[in-house]
Amino acid sequence: MGLGGKADDFANELAVAHEIAHQWWGNSVGWLTYHDQWISEGFASYAAALHLARGKDGERKFRDLMRSYKQELLAKAEKDETIESGGPIWLGQRLTNSLNPDGYTNIVYKKSCWVIHMLRVLMSDPKTGSDERFFKMLRDFLAAYRGQNPSTQDFIRHAEKHMPPGMDIERNHRLDWFFASWIFGTGIPAYTMDYSTRSLGPKQFVTQGAIEQSGVGYDFEMPVPVLLNYESGRKAELSWVTVGESGGKFRFTTTAKPARISIDEDRILAVVR
Repeated sequence: MGLGGKADDFANELAVAHEIAHQWWGNSVGWLTYHDQWISEGFASYAAALHLARGKDGERKFRDLMRSYKQELLAKAEKDETIESGGPIWLGQRLTNSLNPDGYTNIVYKKSCWVIHMLRVLMSDPKTGSDERFFKMLRDFLAAYRGQNPSTQDFIRHAEKHMPPGMDIERNHRLDWFFASWIFGTGIPAYTMDYSTRSLGPKQFVTQGAIEQSGVGYDFEMPVPVLLNYESGRKAELSWVTVGESGGKFRFTTTAKPARISIDEDRILAVVR
């Protein structure tokens, strides 16, 4: 689009919201070193995305924005490598180099935006969908570090105080598994799913299956959101399957036969095949 077109209006709205968000993320609360600058830029980017989501046709715009960020991270750079593989978020401004000129912008702004979105999703109540836990975590973080320059480790330890049981996949009340993969590591997982459903009797069905992952290291582990959709129009059910090097198996029992079971790509930074 040319000057004054819809694309320009969209980009301007996003940029203004991003800069306003820096009143909190960057000014009220800073960052310790260049390694930690993602706290400022990532949260400002996500705040701008949330602003977009609250406007007209916001849900679609938010989804399209996050999908565009994913596509840009998966785009090929030099030597047929993806933009995202240029380095972990933690490298900060060192991500920009001759092989990846936009590495800092794409990874620190856009991948961090996705990382924060996944934190919000994982902290949400699976039954009610409430994300109040996530936003309370942010409010408490801003209050605890107002006028200070926190590090990435400070944020991790703070987030752990608010993590729900479902995020404690290593059973140690720590979130190192999440941040090791998404802030200190590289790699976007690819998932394939196989399943079958059979009837156990009137209004009783069992679905069994497995999810396999590729494209990431052997120690990568992540809860994967699985949606059960029904032909009757009944609201889709959300379940989580933790997938690691050996994959992840699941078994669901339902009162109606699912018409389709799928991995929800809008909740997680991944490639679904």
